[in-house]
Amino acid sequence: MPLLLQSTIIATDIDAFAVAVVAASLADAQKKVDDVAAACDAGRYGVMVGNFKVCPLCASGTSGDGYGCTSCDAGTAADVGATSCSDCVAGSYAQGGEWACACPGCVLAACLLLLLLLLLLLLLLLLLLLLLLNRATQHFPPGCCSPCSCREL
Repeated sequence: MPLLLQSTIIATDIDAFAVAVVAASLADAQKKVDDVAAACDAGRYGVMVGNFKVCPLCASGTSGDGYGCTSCDAGTAADVGATSCSDCVAGSYAQGGEWACACPGCVLAACLLLLLLLLLLLLLLLLLLLLLLNRATQHFPPGCCSPCSCREL
């Protein structure tokens, strides 16, 4: 049964990180002081805060064995609270300590495709503007509204 925190934590007594750890971890990760040597659940690591051991989740880009968190190697990645780092799929890569694998050329390809689409849109707008300007500058004799109708007169 978890030991409930009954004293007030003062921010000046411990650093802000520890306050965040306590707030995030008390509900499901608190252990009694006499159980300090015991491992936390996988994907977590132990931190002593006063007389309490809390077990926050390992950060993204790391995996935990209950005693500590280890940064993922290059070519692998892990989300928050991971128990192991996952290999990147073929064609993607992570430099190590990252939460997700990415396709190195995908970002450049996506940017180039977006640029191409924007240029096509700009070209279409320019053609529409030229068509409208051409119509506005054409003058026909009275009774004629197009070159074809003027030939009939």
